[in-house]
Amino acid sequence: MTAATFLAVFLGGVFGPDVLKSQWVAALKAGAPQVALAPYYRTCSSAHAAGVYSLRAGEPGHREALDRDQDGLACEPYTPR
Repeated sequence: MTAATFLAVFLGGVFGPDVLKSQWVAALKAGAPQVALAPYYRTCSSAHAAGVYSLRAGEPGHREALDRDQDGLACEPYTPR
């Protein structure tokens, strides 16, 4: 998919909806690579529900807001003391 096609689909309304749809379908039929989005976890509880623990800095899904102690690991499993 070209950058122009992506922008047209993303921004929408630049071209008519029929043009956007036909370009999108043509790109999919041509085997255009799919864009993989990084997972987004609103809270560590939602990450744990998805089976994700200890997200390291730089890994998909890691955010500073999830790393309370700022040690580079977010959503560590809870271990009672």
